[in-house]
Amino acid sequence: MRLIAAALLIAGNEFYCATSPTVVAFGFCPDNNVTVHVAPGYSPVFSWSPSCGISALTVFTEADVNALWTVYGNASANDNPIESGVRYGQTPASGRTVAGPLQLERGVTYRVQVRRLICERGSPCYVMAAGETRFQP
Repeated sequence: MRLIAAALLIAGNEFYCATSPTVVAFGFCPDNNVTVHVAPGYSPVFSWSPSCGISALTVFTEADVNALWTVYGNASANDNPIESGVRYGQTPASGRTVAGPLQLERGVTYRVQVRRLICERGSPCYVMAAGETRFQP
């Protein structure tokens, strides 16, 4: 790669990386919708497909809107820095916990929702729900 870059520089051509070397590149997220999966257990792992990045993850009880656990993505060059594969109660390296976690209980139905930050050129950014599912530990 260095040889190709040097050849381009000598020839006077310019080249650019698609993303900064410090920005994690994720899979494409068509229509910003994902399918959320939950591995069983009292500290379940939340994953989604396609495995594009997200900006927030929240766990609620099915009957309530109060969050048991909420994680937001850290400010970075990537609008959606949280990778698929988040274990309940463990803050991902690219995120910060802003609520909880509270202990999950057997027999209670919960729902997990993931959201994406959408920033389109010339328009204000907004957060949209990308996917959610229900689960019991």
